[in-house]
Amino acid sequence: MTVLDTLYEAWNRHAIEDVLVQFAPEMHYRDQPLDLNFYRPAELGTHMANTFVAMPDLSFVVTSSFDAGNRFAGEAIMRGTFAHDLPGLPATGDAFEVFYGIVGELGVDGKITRIIDYWNAQEFVG
Repeated sequence: MTVLDTLYEAWNRHAIEDVLVQFAPEMHYRDQPLDLNFYRPAELGTHMANTFVAMPDLSFVVTSSFDAGNRFAGEAIMRGTFAHDLPGLPATGDAFEVFYGIVGELGVDGKITRIIDYWNAQEFVG
């Protein structure tokens, strides 16, 4: 299993703590299209909790991924229904399927120190 396979398996269970334990205490998670940045696992956890309320059926399919030393990358499909508003982003009520790329790095302890997601926001908001 790759880093991304493990990470998104926990996301699909909506298991916030199982996701956060994979990150270093000081990290950077960047959602490029929405210009969101999280620098601590607790910040990401709050965002995840809000996201799971807004998209209760949210799931991910990792279509390809690889690990290379302390770096990893992959492609995935995010699916769900944007049922409830997120801060600054009103819900559409529509189902979505968004393709995106993910790149990241691991620290010396094997924990994720950096992730950047690249995707088309227009696919998400319709």
